[in-house]
Amino acid sequence: EDEETPDRLRDVSVSLNNVGNILEIRGDTSGALERYEESLLIARQLLEDEETPDRLRDVSVSLNKVGNILENRGDRSGALERYEESLVIRRQLLEDEETPDRLRDVSVSLDNVGNILEGRGDTSGAVECYEESLAIVRQLLEDEETPDRLRDVSVSLVNLGNILESRGDTSSALERFEESLVIGRQLLEDEATPDRLRDVSVSLDNVGNILESRGDTSGALERYEESLVIGRQLLEDEETL
Repeated sequence: EDEETPDRLRDVSVSLNNVGNILEIRGDTSGALERYEESLLIARQLLEDEETPDRLRDVSVSLNKVGNILENRGDRSGALERYEESLVIRRQLLEDEETPDRLRDVSVSLDNVGNILEGRGDTSGAVECYEESLAIVRQLLEDEETPDRLRDVSVSLVNLGNILESRGDTSSALERFEESLVIGRQLLEDEATPDRLRDVSVSLDNVGNILESRGDTSGALERYEESLVIGRQLLEDEETL
């Protein structure tokens, strides 16, 4: 039998992730988890042999995949453990060299940790994660304005807005939702895709909810009606496919 080489081990690890992705899509979370955990073992083994940026990132990606499955299965503490380890690795990589990809990786990990903390009722911990994530995606957007970066900022604003709303800080929440809506409209003007239409509709509902809770029924109605128009349009488009 040929000796195990790092390249061959990595190939197996990548294949395990590919199989895991498909099983996850098909709803076989146990099968997917098994593949992701085996892939993580290999990635850790390669990292032990030699610490390189690529090997560090492979471990962080595998940790996130395992974390996602655990989160979907309701194992929040298991997921948090994986997400936090992944975040530590990604911060380490970012310290070594600041690149757009590494910045975005840290932002994604912060969102993962924030989601879990929010679900566990630790709203201040979640706000901290979301605010740092938002600062990173704003920085990336300043460097270069792309549709993906615009959408990342919009998603971060919504995450933050939702949690501020749940804490009763409706003015701060409204500010985030309205900025997200402005970005959504900008993206929609560039290209009207179903996803972009839906994003605008969700932002309109978010703004409408806050205005309604503050007693501004005419402002809320205006947003809800515009959202309804978009919803009908999406439904029509779907039916004509």
